[in-house]
Amino acid sequence: QDSREKGEVLWPEYRPFDYIQELEISLGRRAFRMRCENKPVDIDGQVFTVRALEDAQRAGLTYAEYPELPRGQFLRSLIAYDPATGTSKHGKAYPAAVLMAQNCQTNELHLIRYERWPIPQPRQIDRLIDWAHRYHCPIVVESNNIQASYRDWLREKAPDVQVRTHYTSDIKHDPAAGVESILPLFDNNLVRIHTGNVDPIVLREYVEEFVEWPQARYTDMIMATWIGRYNLRQQLKQVQAVQTSPNHDLYRNRGPRQMVDLSRWR
Repeated sequence: QDSREKGEVLWPEYRPFDYIQELEISLGRRAFRMRCENKPVDIDGQVFTVRALEDAQRAGLTYAEYPELPRGQFLRSLIAYDPATGTSKHGKAYPAAVLMAQNCQTNELHLIRYERWPIPQPRQIDRLIDWAHRYHCPIVVESNNIQASYRDWLREKAPDVQVRTHYTSDIKHDPAAGVESILPLFDNNLVRIHTGNVDPIVLREYVEEFVEWPQARYTDMIMATWIGRYNLRQQLKQVQAVQTSPNHDLYRNRGPRQMVDLSRWR
């Protein structure tokens, strides 16, 4: 029997209570129980609740449009695309695209536009390019041996569009790094699903993929959301690393770069 009192941690000298609390918020309750309390969770259990999805919906944020931000705040955005070639274990898989952006100051995640595309590959490519030009952001494409053609085709048709690849593996089922890594954002009220003027059928399909994960009939949009969120998180980590660098203030105060003519030394 555990003799510790409530709130007493196992190793306070190395991992104090405040650290454990922050870790639980970062991982989310589900992943925290599995990793730190050795309490397995039934994989068939509901991960994303209906209540969480309802609380995240914002009718005041227009679907398919960037939000207006207070002065001093800015977004980092991208288009995440899951080609979903072939079939899933539950039926036919559909390509899906999600336009998303993260507020770099508040960490709010905006799910701005989310769609399935049951259209031929050439039209998918054209639509992705259209989105990239309209929203001025890069595209992240799930990539494996079959889907690499999407990346190459995009680069050939639109050299001005930045295309990144995301290699999916079993990590998508990892509570800390996979799809469930989005859960702490819901738990901490940091997800903003744009629902103003959205087609109710599109919204219903998107919500169903979350609520029924991981046993949903379709998982294309939630997979695209995870691909995008994973890449946004990696980008923000790189930005934070630069901002916390001891040389950050030095470079920031150097002012604009200057061009030096070296032709006379040739």
